[in-house]
Amino acid sequence: MAKCSACGIELGENEGSVFTSNSVTGEASLSSRDKHPGIDGPRQIGSNFTCLVHADCFTDLIEKVSKGESLNDTKKSVCFIATAAFGSPLFYEVRQFRSYREQVLFPRRWGRRLIRFYERSSPPIARIIASNNVLRLWVRKILRFSLLFITKR
Repeated sequence: MAKCSACGIELGENEGSVFTSNSVTGEASLSSRDKHPGIDGPRQIGSNFTCLVHADCFTDLIEKVSKGESLNDTKKSVCFIATAAFGSPLFYEVRQFRSYREQVLFPRRWGRRLIRFYERSSPPIARIIASNNVLRLWVRKILRFSLLFITKR
């Protein structure tokens, strides 16, 4: 099953749109998945980058294009559990966890190991969280409480 290149959450059969950007012109667009049969993951052809995204993840990718950041490694910013709990990678809390991971964990060897473990083990947990509204509520509360400690650094 195809996954959103921005948040890493699986896309339904007819869910998602095709994001296209050109690294030379800086142009980016979003179009219907029906117009691009066969697209099931990120592709780089010349200066054009194409991938599947949730509609609400489009703004994250546009922001990357406007900053001149690479789109080939969009999945490095995935926070599976926080995205599942809050429903979108655009929520403030999800961005805070991403920032903590990139600024505090990633520079340390043990942090990179923890990140690799998390990236392997959390997708099935995230799917369970995303499918249960009561669980999503409790996980959001736990994550917000956790943010009190990690943002005090």
